[in-house]
Amino acid sequence: MNFYRLAKVVKRNDALPIASKMFVTDADIKRRCEHALEKIKASRDLEVTVMVTSGWVMLSGTVAHGGERWAAEEAVSSVPGVLGVNAQIRVRNLDLEDEVRGNVSIALADEACPAPADVGVKVEQKRATLSGFVHSPAQRRAARNAAESTQGIKEVIDDILLI
Repeated sequence: MNFYRLAKVVKRNDALPIASKMFVTDADIKRRCEHALEKIKASRDLEVTVMVTSGWVMLSGTVAHGGERWAAEEAVSSVPGVLGVNAQIRVRNLDLEDEVRGNVSIALADEACPAPADVGVKVEQKRATLSGFVHSPAQRRAARNAAESTQGIKEVIDDILLI
């Protein structure tokens, strides 16, 4: 694919605009995108790979927060020769939060208690915060153990109320 950049515009009737040919290959775009991502990786937890097809960039991988996904998209969209960006980037905390929530729900369903528990889960920086209420100490223990046993969770904050 050929790209041209206008080098000079002259306001004279007898002069022609001069175009300088700037050919950008997919390999060049990929290298430049990876370099742009390296600049932002120092301060962020990015695990992103780059694929380029006919100037279209596909980003795949995982990041810790939605802001990091946005930063990766912005970094590569400004690379010369990029026609568009398809970001297939997962936000790790959202996946981890869903996993913890599912594990807690399963653990609470296994507890034999006539009244249902209502436990909320929030995950930030590999720290799970459990909130809400349960009807027995066994339910509280089950929820906490389920969160602690989820891969990727380093700390559990138990704000569950026993009613």
